Amino acid sequence: MSTVLKELNQTRQQLISHPVIRSTLAANPPSAARELITQLQHQNGIPASSSTMYRAKETVATEMFSEDRTTVKLLPSYLKEFQRLNPGTFTALECYKTGHFRRAIMVMNPKWFLKGQGVYGVDAAHMKHRRYNGIKIILVGRDGNFSNRVAAVAIDPVEISTTTLGSLGV
Repeated sequence: MSTVLKELNQTRQQLISHPVIRSTLAANPPSAARELITQLQHQNGIPASSSTMYRAKETVATEMFSEDRTTVKLLPSYLKEFQRLNPGTFTALECYKTGHFRRAIMVMNPKWFLKGQGVYGVDAAHMKHRRYNGIKIILVGRDGNFSNRVAAVAIDPVEISTTTLGSLGV
């Protein structure tokens, strides 16, 4: 192996383990290689080429955000067990034909909110994950003690609508 290639590999390895790269990607996964180069130069005065940074970014992002397939496979049994242990709750999970996760919903027992104030609010946020760019929707109900309680949680690949809720059986 040539000395130049060996040095490039070392540089890539140094970038992969550098805390600036890791913390920047943890805070903002879609950061471009150019942004990471600027951040590294600004904070530590370390230069890096675009191609090396791009490869380092891909390696770090894959390591940080890759899904453990075992965890995803456990989700259906987790939701069933949650529903079994909490009578009156509703859970549903859908996957694509390929077996990849599509969407899920968990609705708490409505009886838990009967003595509440009848005040509900919805919050939705776009998820930032390399393998799933869906919407997380949370329905919150206010109880008699003026405390907010989660009434339902849904994760969907598109913004949820009444049609989506209906197709999930809600």
